Amino acid sequence: GVLGGTLVVTYPVSQICALRGSSVLIPCTYEYPDNATVTERKWTNLPNNSNWDAPPFVYHSRGEHLDTNYTGRVQYTEQDRSCNFKLTGIRSSDSRKYYFRITIDRHPKSVLGLNGVNLSVADAPKDTSVSVSPSGEIVEGSSVTLTCSSNANPPEQNYTWFKTNGSAVWEKGSGQSFTITNISPGDSGQYYCEAHNKHGAHNSTAVPLPVTGMIHLIPIHRKTKL
Repeated sequence: GVLGGTLVVTYPVSQICALRGSSVLIPCTYEYPDNATVTERKWTNLPNNSNWDAPPFVYHSRGEHLDTNYTGRVQYTEQDRSCNFKLTGIRSSDSRKYYFRITIDRHPKSVLGLNGVNLSVADAPKDTSVSVSPSGEIVEGSSVTLTCSSNANPPEQNYTWFKTNGSAVWEKGSGQSFTITNISPGDSGQYYCEAHNKHGAHNSTAVPLPVTGMIHLIPIHRKTKL
């Protein structure tokens, strides 16, 4: 315990990175006077300019005003001087800063750990899609650019392009954009991209790329009668 009126919240780390869908332990300890009794513990993730005691709470020792976004996902074990909590089923929306407040039955009554723990959620690519420019009919001899878009955290990604025609698949290139110049009917097919970062990969839906061939006129030379 701590003699006198000292009441302290400590976070061993300030930053934690977790993969979406995983679980993470957010560490925390507190100290309070030996002659005091803890009456309330709560975790919040409100931003700095908010009222710290305004509900809803990520965790509340009396189960009051809980944030429904965390229902069934917070595991907190009541242990003296430990305020660790485990968050399961990590979501992208959990990327927040988390703060712990301890309340006792005597002066100084309550203290909030102002430093907090910042949780950033990493994510494999998702919502991968392909756009085609220019849109509309693709004529032989023209150029077309395919662009791959995807959401991920961290956003740094690599992109690979594939062409498929029936059961056959060919790797065609890399980079967020893929341009075909002087296009020909042989370039027709279904194209898709794969976006990948260190956490995983995701394929777009294949888009059709039909190429309209040009009509070539063959001149006919007639013999002239003398």
